[in-house]
Amino acid sequence: MVEVVRHSFITRMLTPSSRIETITPMKLKAFLSIVDPDKIISNGDKSSQLTVTWYENSESTQITSENSNYTLNADGTLLVKKNVSPTTPVQILCRAYLCGFQK
Repeated sequence: MVEVVRHSFITRMLTPSSRIETITPMKLKAFLSIVDPDKIISNGDKSSQLTVTWYENSESTQITSENSNYTLNADGTLLVKKNVSPTTPVQILCRAYLCGFQK
């Protein structure tokens, strides 16, 4: 959320507005880049090989496709459509597993 602030060029003062604007949606992505000095896993971006599970506030609350506040995309990204109040923040967690790596 963003608080709207008005600027007066005459008084050169900033005045907070009485309204709050929301900025949604927001897209989140798990990213993994590997540099393996032992050369067990090839170096580079492995993000497309991640299996990602998203959670809201704790790992006991998994975000699923049934939750209308979020969209789980096929590329593993999470689109957050939920408006969050500054007085009640939300923590988004992800658990990512690297699958199918090869030398």
